[in-house]
Amino acid sequence: MIKIKVPKIILGLLALLSLAMTTFTPIPENVLITQLLPLASPTPSLTPSPILTPTPTTTPTPTTTTTPTTTPTPTTTPTPTPTSIPVWVFQTPVSWDMHFDNPDNALDGYWHKTGYWVPGIPTYETWMIPAPQYAVGNATYYAPWSMEATANIRGMSLDGFLDGVSLMSPADIGETVWIRRPNHDWEGPFLVADCAQGNDIWPAIYYKREIIEVGFVTAVNWGLARLTNTGWEAIGWRVENVQVWKGETRPTGDIGEPVHYPDWWLWQVEWLKYKDSRIYGGP
Repeated sequence: MIKIKVPKIILGLLALLSLAMTTFTPIPENVLITQLLPLASPTPSLTPSPILTPTPTTTPTPTTTTTPTTTPTPTTTPTPTPTSIPVWVFQTPVSWDMHFDNPDNALDGYWHKTGYWVPGIPTYETWMIPAPQYAVGNATYYAPWSMEATANIRGMSLDGFLDGVSLMSPADIGETVWIRRPNHDWEGPFLVADCAQGNDIWPAIYYKREIIEVGFVTAVNWGLARLTNTGWEAIGWRVENVQVWKGETRPTGDIGEPVHYPDWWLWQVEWLKYKDSRIYGGP
């Protein structure tokens, strides 16, 4: 074997070239750089800083803001609803402590016992206006034996009459009347034995459109009520458009057209301006 003496400088160059080829081997495309990095040495723990306790801040007291007063828009006062009616609302003679706004005066209105609002008390003169000779309105009736008891108290006899009745005015007590219901003939005679009380007349005429109240006997004959083993019961409460004729004899022939009593009366009503002790249930 022939030995070639290679200078040391060349051997040094070859060693460097071999090292360079080993260190700079190409990185495959699918290898992340982070995979090639050496693991970092753990970061040395820092000495924890002392935790500062925050100084509590005083919450400032909120300044009270005065809300400006709003002037309410005036509204119309609603018509009072009869939700609770005191026991003193109805008395006979008329109680003067019924006024809705002023409890010391009933002249400007009061609650009636039936729950109706009455705007005032009709004058004694209004109460004493007799009914027209021929008029029409609604009819209702008394409880059993009430009409008979009323006639007896007044010293009146119902003999010779079908029954007693009540008209609105005391001026008609003692009159003889005849009654004709729709699709019926004239019935009678009836004796006017009672009248409406002064503080009942407005609810009866204005709200119920009444002209007359008949006795219980007539109510049974008309099929409005009946007696039972324990008392009585109502089948109906009123008959509408009942004609009433004042006179000793039964009306015959052409007697014209009846006056509509509620409308006729309401045109004439006047209201008390002062207390009047004459407003009672009747003479």
